[in-house]
Order: sequence, then C-alpha cells, then structure tokens
Amino acid sequence: MSVNLADTKATTISETFISEIKETYFVRNSENKCPKGKLYSKYFNKMRNLKNHGLVPQGICKKGKNSNNNLTRVSAELDDELIVEEDAVSLISHQKHNDLSWPDVESAWRQTAVYRLKALKNANFSYTEIQTT
Repeated sequence: MSVNLADTKATTISETFISEIKETYFVRNSENKCPKGKLYSKYFNKMRNLKNHGLVPQGICKKGKNSNNNLTRVSAELDDELIVEEDAVSLISHQKHNDLSWPDVESAWRQTAVYRLKALKNANFSYTEIQTT
C-alpha cells in the first residue's frame, strides 16, 4: 500500500462518515519515519502475518527488488496428474461429510492437492483475495 493510496482512502472515509477523523486512519509523518494510522498499520500487520504463515512470498510487496530470481515450487507441479478429477471430488466430499482419522485426512489432502491448486489457478485466484476474508 502506498502512502498516497492510504491518504486517499482516509480522506474518503472522513468525507463519507462525517463523525470520523482522517488522522485516526492515516497520519503522514514528516520526519521520514513510517506513516501511522489504522489503515496503514492494519495493512502491514496483515501482510506480515500472511508472510509468516507462508501464504504470501517474502518479496511480493517489494517491486523491482529480486525480480530476476525465479521462484521454485516446493509442491507438485500443476501439470502433474496425481489423481483423476472425479476421484478428487469424491475425496473432498468424503472429507467434508465424514469423521476421518488424522492420517486419513493427511492422505486425502495430499491426493487432492493438485486438483485444488488447479481449481485456484482456473479461478484466477490472487493473494489480494486472501486479505478480504
């Protein structure tokens, strides 16, 4: 989130809700320190949590830095067919509606990983959608 975007959003909030004060949501610090406010701190806290849990790559927010480095995939490639789609759907349904032991849950999760990744890829999934949930 850029400083200008946070400033614009804070202005919009204060104009929409007359009882709200812009400085509550965003304060630009003039001494070259980090800006403050609910919007700015909430965004960076959310990004830090997502990075700590591995949901966002470490360099996703930094534009231009390390752009030449290729990301490597730890899990199976999306093009690999580990399980047929009908089997994956039935395994997912079985997981949702039955009480399984933990080893069975892990096994079903591993078997349906490629199917779930393909579904996310086909749905034009983006990291920003995670933030809205």
